[in-house]
Amino acid sequence: MGTFDRKVALITGVARGQGRSHALALAHEGADIVRIDIYDQIEPIPHPLATEADLEETAAGIEALGRRALLRKGGVPSSADLGRCSRRRSPSSAASTS
Repeated sequence: MGTFDRKVALITGVARGQGRSHALALAHEGADIVRIDIYDQIEPIPHPLATEADLEETAAGIEALGRRALLRKGGVPSSADLGRCSRRRSPSSAASTS
């Protein structure tokens, strides 16, 4: 049994970088993942940000570990986006990736 069996983790910025590494580490320990990311370019940030393909790659990694991943597009500054995630973060709802 993993440390996070029967737990659900809500992770922001999950498409790549630290968010992806945390999602994969928690999934490895048994957690299902609710993931939220904007995956759009945001002004005035000059470097490329995550893409939908990055997000799907993270989902594939989570699912390869036998865990479920629920995708939500959105950002932390939006309480509506976070509300949609938190209302649907039970393990049974984490089965969907879209």
